[in-house]
Amino acid sequence: MTKYVRTISGSIYEIDEDNKCIRRLHGIANPTPRQGADGEYKTYKEIIIAANKAMVIVWETTSNEDGELICRTTSTSSVEAFGNKLSEVSVVN
Repeated sequence: MTKYVRTISGSIYEIDEDNKCIRRLHGIANPTPRQGADGEYKTYKEIIIAANKAMVIVWETTSNEDGELICRTTSTSSVEAFGNKLSEVSVVN
């Protein structure tokens, strides 16, 4: 299933849950290095989304020599809208 997310900063993300891939379709600020260029799919381990909260993308998890969990993550600005169609999160001016 594909889902779409818009953040308050204006970024729009497409999430392919079946293949565990995400890409940013549009954004005003430059994307983070982990996130990659706009339009580029990146594989994720888990995504946590809550309205009016940041979307957290967990890219990978590993353990250190003490067995402590290490997570590589990206946190977006607050989620403003999410849905199953791009039209549900797009802004029409």
